[in-house]
Amino acid sequence: MRDRQTENSIAVMDKYDFTILYLEDDPDSVELVSFTLGLDKIGVKAVSNAEEALESVMIEEFDLFMLDGLVDTGYSFELCRKLRKLCPSIPIAYYTALGFPQDIQNGLKAGADIYLVKPFVGDLAHTIRQAIANRRDQ
Repeated sequence: MRDRQTENSIAVMDKYDFTILYLEDDPDSVELVSFTLGLDKIGVKAVSNAEEALESVMIEEFDLFMLDGLVDTGYSFELCRKLRKLCPSIPIAYYTALGFPQDIQNGLKAGADIYLVKPFVGDLAHTIRQAIANRRDQ
């Protein structure tokens, strides 16, 4: 017999085509991204630091990891390397205001599949879906 929390979790998961883990410490960004992606049937689990991200990865499944490079004062590059080792088949996207060429290079070297600089004017949901599809094709 399932408990109410399990039933609610299953109902939420059925609502989305994909679920992403979003490392972001700005509540307004989390709300905007969650709402926007939710309209495209992409669920968002938001965490505000690298420790929470790693804990979530150990107990939940995600289709993509999306990281803000400004969280944990640059530790996100180390987190990206850890996520790549732990979950080599899951795509990683940076979605950050860090847009200098060295930042982009560091993010891609750390294991990110894509690096998007805020404000990203493209279709975020399409970009996420494409990254998931590309990683699955490998």
